[in-house]
Amino acid sequence: GSGILNQHVARRFMQPTRRADLLARSRRILTRNLEILTAWVKTQGDRVDFIPPRAGGMAFLRYRSAMPSVQFSERLRREQGVFVAAGDWFGMEGYFRLGIGGDPAQLREGLRRLGEFLADLP
Repeated sequence: GSGILNQHVARRFMQPTRRADLLARSRRILTRNLEILTAWVKTQGDRVDFIPPRAGGMAFLRYRSAMPSVQFSERLRREQGVFVAAGDWFGMEGYFRLGIGGDPAQLREGLRRLGEFLADLP
């Protein structure tokens, strides 16, 4: 659960007069970032693939390497400064979870670094 202050702020922002605007903004960000991710996946050849999420701000990508996903996640964070969640944490070895709900420029930079990391994998 979230703290009482967070609940108070959320209640104020989710009033009917603001709710539609906030949801529309979230949809725009997610739609734009999903387009960025989809275009990036197409540039990666057979290194990664995914089924685009139909809702929400998370995408699971399958990668082509024998490296376990926990090690993949740790090395990517350490070597490139990019955090993804290991698929193993969700019972999906060979995948990683990537958030797509943030700033598009940060997503692009993270994907660039992720691409460099993938290019160096055996």
